Amino acid sequence: MESCTAPTMNQTTNTADREALLCIKSHISTSKPAGALTTWGNSSVHFCRRQGVLCHHWWRHGLVPQVAALRLEEECLTGKIPPCISNLTNLEHIHLLVNELSGSVPPELGQLRKLIYVNLSFNALSGVIPADLASCSGLQIIALRKNNLEGGIPSFLLNSSLIHKIDLRTNNLSGPIPPLLMNSYASLEFLTLTENSLSGEIPSSLGNLSSLVVLIAAENQLTGGIPSSFGRLSNIHLLDLTYNNLSGTVPNSIYNLSLLTSLGIAGNGLV
Repeated sequence: MESCTAPTMNQTTNTADREALLCIKSHISTSKPAGALTTWGNSSVHFCRRQGVLCHHWWRHGLVPQVAALRLEEECLTGKIPPCISNLTNLEHIHLLVNELSGSVPPELGQLRKLIYVNLSFNALSGVIPADLASCSGLQIIALRKNNLEGGIPSFLLNSSLIHKIDLRTNNLSGPIPPLLMNSYASLEFLTLTENSLSGEIPSSLGNLSSLVVLIAAENQLTGGIPSSFGRLSNIHLLDLTYNNLSGTVPNSIYNLSLLTSLGIAGNGLV
């Protein structure tokens, strides 16, 4: 995937993608002078050449141009992500972090069957994380850090066989951390849940995440003890559970994890 060059006359126009981009532009705006979004209103510029829009490279060979990625970081975007984003049926990457987008995470994103990467961090999104995202069977990275999201963590996120990074820090999420389902083949490597309102005990099944490298769940309301199963996290480098309501003793097996370089347990009732 790469940005596109000027189209030739014999290339086929993708009306659906062009209209979808116009629909997105009609729902969001920018206060940034000469920002990327200002190029979207120029009908003389092919949509694959507009700033922040990346198409599959093979469109230059006469094939139908298809939008593969939206990359609009720090563009001072306001408004709501509209459902018509799902009309970009070949979209793989959504990179809209550090803006001022509001409203919900559109459940219509679940219709993007080729979606691999979603980063909507540092916005003002609210509502719940839509369970519809479970339909994105190729999803590998989801980052929703520092928004105003509520509700619980959908179980499919931790049980996906492909997702390897989840960043949900600094939201208003509540309820328990979902357990791993029986026979789960989760490949999660990076899980950050800091600064939410998660409660309940830490599921012992998380100890089955053999690929996990980073687990940060500080500044929540978690109770109970640290599961002894965490001694099986053979690839863990960073484990931070500071400032919760944990109690009991720290399992000795955790101190034997050979790759663990940082262990945060302060601000609890652990002994």
